Amino acid sequence: MKAQLLTLAALGSAFFSSTLFARPEGPPPPPDPEAVVVEMFTDYDVDENNSLNQEELIAAFVGIREKHMAARQGDRPRMGRKGPEGEESTDRPRKGKRRGPPAPEELAPKLIEDFDASGDGELNTEELLQALQKMHERGGRRGPGKPESDDAA
Repeated sequence: MKAQLLTLAALGSAFFSSTLFARPEGPPPPPDPEAVVVEMFTDYDVDENNSLNQEELIAAFVGIREKHMAARQGDRPRMGRKGPEGEESTDRPRKGKRRGPPAPEELAPKLIEDFDASGDGELNTEELLQALQKMHERGGRRGPGKPESDDAA
């Protein structure tokens, strides 16, 4: 009887500790495109003309990325990683390939080129929302992003 009780206690303890240290699988879902557009125009439309030029887009992408990285920093385990405390940076791409989303300096002009329907060199709320929705559909993966034309029939 004591052996069964000890076994049960050990199994319960193991189960509890494994669930205590369990982490959710995979990265968090991407933010809602509409919420991102509101944040970008609220915080980064410096000239308040209801459109974002290339410089404002770059500043917005950098600011939002830094904010989200800072919020996630506490969730990341440091086990076996070298970073600010070690010799190697964790930001280096492996095998010569860049990881993660494109740099803001690459992304901003590409979005303007692909989604600036008005041709003014800036993205208004509708154009930016369309761009971010397309990115959201791709899940952050790189790929063709140009909007589909309605007159291509």
